[in-house]
Amino acid sequence: MSRIAKPCRTRALVVRWAWFALGVSLVATSSACGPLVYASSIDKAETALTQARERNAHWYAPYEYHFAQANLEKAYEEASHAEYEDAVRLAKSAQQYAARALRIADRERFEEP
Repeated sequence: MSRIAKPCRTRALVVRWAWFALGVSLVATSSACGPLVYASSIDKAETALTQARERNAHWYAPYEYHFAQANLEKAYEEASHAEYEDAVRLAKSAQQYAARALRIADRERFEEP
């Protein structure tokens, strides 16, 4: 009887360790994703804000442009405190408002006499 029970215990122990190792690896890899997603979001927001600045969106759409700029600055601040989820949300908002400012600026530029 002891010969039959021993392989089952060994298998159960191996399965437990496999689940433990999987859990540890998931926690380790998921905690490292925040900075990567943040970097991508920040890059897109900076690009959109630069394009808006180059087309004088601060003149034609000051609310949207400055709101995008404020959100980008707040995203930097949140990331400095390792609050990457909030930083990503703010960076996406900055990108959206910069794109909106860009659309308004382009429309207003071509409508002027």
